[in-house]
Amino acid sequence: MNNLELIKKGFNAGYLLQKFDPDLARKLLQDLKDKDIPYAQGYRAGVKEYERERLTRKMESVRKGKDMDRGR
Repeated sequence: MNNLELIKKGFNAGYLLQKFDPDLARKLLQDLKDKDIPYAQGYRAGVKEYERERLTRKMESVRKGKDMDRGR
């Protein structure tokens, strides 16, 4: 398996774990000993990406709520 495939597998694992079990995802992230291996790099990126998307959705829903209040 080449480095790109390992990064992709790590990314998907990190993203899904952060989505369905954030506590476990953070625990595994802290316990990764060698952060330079491709799988660990992908895992870290997947966790961060899910958090980024979650915060973006949250900000959009707050913004929509404020827009609805202005229309009343």
